[in-house]
Amino acid sequence: MEISFMLPGEGKETRCGCEVVWRRGFEPGFRAEPGMGIRFTSISPEVAEGIENMVRSENY
Repeated sequence: MEISFMLPGEGKETRCGCEVVWRRGFEPGFRAEPGMGIRFTSISPEVAEGIENMVRSENY
């Protein structure tokens, strides 16, 4: 599937291909929120670097 998002500090939308690799639904009494993990299937080197920088800075 294709997702779109904006990296912090950038004013433009980014689109990337990805696939869902895990998901967690709502479970009453479970502490974690529902969510999912994705794997990028098509991403530019510039966007990959932006994501890496965001994760390293821990300011997201």
